[in-house]
Amino acid sequence: MKVKSGVLGGNQQGKQKLKFDDIAIRDFVSDFSYLDKEGKIKQRKRSFTPINVPKKSRLKGLKLYQGKDKKGKISKDKYFYVHYKLQVSGVSKYYALGKFVFGSYGVKQVEDELTELNKKHTDNKGHWVKCPFETKRKVKTIITNESAVEKLKQPISVVIEHYCKEGFPRAKFGGTLTADVIRKRARGMIGYNLRVKHLGYDNDEDGNGFIYFKPNTRTRVVAPKDFDDLFNKFPSGHRIIKNLFLNPNQCKSIYDDPVMSKTFIGDLDKLSHKGTMVFIFIIFDKAIFNKYIMNDKYD
Repeated sequence: MKVKSGVLGGNQQGKQKLKFDDIAIRDFVSDFSYLDKEGKIKQRKRSFTPINVPKKSRLKGLKLYQGKDKKGKISKDKYFYVHYKLQVSGVSKYYALGKFVFGSYGVKQVEDELTELNKKHTDNKGHWVKCPFETKRKVKTIITNESAVEKLKQPISVVIEHYCKEGFPRAKFGGTLTADVIRKRARGMIGYNLRVKHLGYDNDEDGNGFIYFKPNTRTRVVAPKDFDDLFNKFPSGHRIIKNLFLNPNQCKSIYDDPVMSKTFIGDLDKLSHKGTMVFIFIIFDKAIFNKYIMNDKYD
């Protein structure tokens, strides 16, 4: 696609600048060529094109990014970046501002965003004295900590429900536990209850265990659709197995225990002296507590 006249203008260290205009940016195709040390023309995988903005404005350093896919084809997606150099360290960095979407995110939107970013991170002389990446990291840390504090107020029964819905994930590595391990953990967390009659356990080809739902032919109850349906049919404290042959020690799962199920996850350590079932839950701490408290995918 040819670039319309007037799109490129000005010169910065031998590089042409792109006109700061939505239509010009929409029709622009980046140049990926460059000269190596031997003077031969080479092709880059990505291109940052400087945008023609006033030198002393807060938009200084604005560039348009465009890349190529694995086959070397130029991507249609374009992104705004700001190129800046930290005054203290002298380190040069590129900070992503947003994806160009004609009619939605363009010249007006990126100008407002970069102006605000520049105000927060530069001094009165326009020097970048703070790093946007560090600011973003601190904000994310604050949000994560606040989220963790809120999750500490969740009862253990809710945490167990989340853990079951996630498919009993492993704590440190990808994938899930094996079927046999899942069966043992499920017994301590939600077992000794008629709900387990609807659970089946198996491994996939990669050795990752999973739970499938099945009907209870004896009670003629159909198979639950998912864990939400299972916990709705068998809520905490209900349908506990009291048959002495099936449950001779009259055990209760953590999910069904009237005290433990209602205890906040943040108060888990206060129950560590109250029996073997809590000890089971303590063993599962890394697999449940850490993933639930520190992982945003449970939100």
